[in-house]
Amino acid sequence: MWNLAISLVLLFEVGLFIAFWVGRAKKRDITKHWVFIVLVLAVNISLYLIPFLHQISPSGDKKEHSIILGLLDAFNMGLESFVGKIKADKVETFALAYPLFAPAYLFGVGMAVWATVSNALGLFRKTMKNRRKLKNALQQPSCDLVLGSSSKALKYAKTNNAIVLPEERADTETINRLIRDGYTVLRRSFSQHLLNSRRFNDTTRYHFICPDETQATEAIDTFISYRKAADAPKHMLLFVEVAESQAASLHRGVIEKHQMEAFIHTFCSNELMARSFTENNPVTKYLPQSYVEMGAIKSNTKINIFLLGFGALGQQLYRQSILNNQLVTFENEKYQLLPIHYYLCDTNVDEEVWNIRDLPEALAELEKSAYFPLPDCPFQTCVIPKVPDSRTVLTTIQKEVHQGGYHFVIINTDNECCNMDIGAKLKSLLPEAQNFHLFIRSEASFAKNDDMTTYFGNTADILTHDVIVNDSLSTLAKAIHWNYIENSNRKQTDPKKIKDPQQTWNAMDHFTLYSNLYSALSLRVKLNLLGLDYVPDGKGENLDLLAKHYPRKGSYAYEEYFSPSLRSALLAQEHARWNAYHLVEEWLPMEKASITVKEDDGRRVSFNTKQPASKKHACITTYHGLHDLSSFLAEKAGRNCQAQDYDYYVYDESLILSAAESLGRLNYSLIEK
Repeated sequence: MWNLAISLVLLFEVGLFIAFWVGRAKKRDITKHWVFIVLVLAVNISLYLIPFLHQISPSGDKKEHSIILGLLDAFNMGLESFVGKIKADKVETFALAYPLFAPAYLFGVGMAVWATVSNALGLFRKTMKNRRKLKNALQQPSCDLVLGSSSKALKYAKTNNAIVLPEERADTETINRLIRDGYTVLRRSFSQHLLNSRRFNDTTRYHFICPDETQATEAIDTFISYRKAADAPKHMLLFVEVAESQAASLHRGVIEKHQMEAFIHTFCSNELMARSFTENNPVTKYLPQSYVEMGAIKSNTKINIFLLGFGALGQQLYRQSILNNQLVTFENEKYQLLPIHYYLCDTNVDEEVWNIRDLPEALAELEKSAYFPLPDCPFQTCVIPKVPDSRTVLTTIQKEVHQGGYHFVIINTDNECCNMDIGAKLKSLLPEAQNFHLFIRSEASFAKNDDMTTYFGNTADILTHDVIVNDSLSTLAKAIHWNYIENSNRKQTDPKKIKDPQQTWNAMDHFTLYSNLYSALSLRVKLNLLGLDYVPDGKGENLDLLAKHYPRKGSYAYEEYFSPSLRSALLAQEHARWNAYHLVEEWLPMEKASITVKEDDGRRVSFNTKQPASKKHACITTYHGLHDLSSFLAEKAGRNCQAQDYDYYVYDESLILSAAESLGRLNYSLIEK
């Protein structure tokens, strides 16, 4: 019986030994797996338990406390085997009686010691490798360091080979686990002392990424303290995750106050995802060209956007869509806003928070005679206070699609299976309809786009260096701004008024910065209306397509702004987008009587047409209302001035005129839509 037990243990040990070498052949070290460790522990416990059971069996001395103490003693000695503590005296008598036990005992203890040594050596090797990786990363031209070890931080670190700076409270086991998992770890928390240390050189560009909102203010405070105290600050930038609703006040109250606009940047994951979605999926991308006529949408066209799910991401998608998807139509001999109808389908929509009723009412309450022609509200929104997969929501979509127009359905609940189920139900309800497109939020790898369906919402596409640090949209906005400043400088006769593009960009306040971002975001809309699109492929090809699709003659008469043309349609669209940004940011039109003289140099009178403190702007008017504003200023200036002397339309055309050059700066290519 005892020889059989010893044989079974020995066979089990041989099995573990074979498993170890099979793992090595497959380049897997199973000694680090908890199952292997538990099995080796069980073997070593049995090597002390079997002699103990043999000792008590003949005598019949089976007192309960003796058995319990014997079992505990066997377990304790089994654990000690892992650190090489051999209690041979406990098993010597049994080994002499059963010779097969000695090799089984040595084999088991040897495996236990090897498991310990292997893991210790493995951790040592990984620690040394971590030091080499860390030293190499810190000396590269560009280096990303992510703050904390949250799931978002680790996802960013793994995707972008970033260095992890654990939290100050992180223990040794947490740090060792990160190193074992292959992360490059700097065993220091984010502090002023760390930023001043010799680890960082003067040539590398360091990007500190803080993806945890709860650490944002502490990280900003540390970074500002470092820059204020350092005699020669190193080339370091800080990127912090901040809720979109708090970003503006944080910029004004902290970042701009300490003149840190060029060094501290905020981002919001949901905003970035919504911005990426909006940039890549404007309504004009899917809208058939049959709906477009000379850059404007044909009159009486109805466009609906259904948002099924109004969580944090859904709210950003709604806001971004309003800011970007502004379209115009030519009706009654004028360019007018073509309203897009939004349906917010969820049970948590607060109409007061989203100004769904307030903005239209605020515009309606203004005394029309005191203002230039008042603009239309940039959105027409209806709330369906039902769960997204309810029969009410689905039948409303079905009814609207059957009535014609074009429809965009964004399915964005927190449940991916529910999103796909809603998409399947809508396809079954509308088997033959071609006038709608589904956008389904899902990170599933098996979800594939087709002609009627686009999947979105993969967080791995957002938590990247290119999106957070490089931010392709900011890069495009910066290129457009650069061209605008350079073109303005060429027309400037006073050397004192020549501006530096980089300095003006760095000095922008939060509101102006985002105005530039949304201007860049709308470039694809304009290109789509021309039958074009851009591709960030790094080739910079076919940029001459813009001149073919948007031909311009040498000069235009001022009156040509008001005749139907491709040029006028794009200018009207850009002004509608500009209006939307200001109105959504709670700006309102400025009264005529509030316009005052700003400067009179004897040659030209300039006027105050905006009041930032009270959020009023005289240019918040209709496309044709800009002419009324120009005429008003010309009359107020006197000296035989004409409306064209105060031409505001030129600003609306600057984006499309500089598009080819701006895209060329980034090596983007143009393609036919």
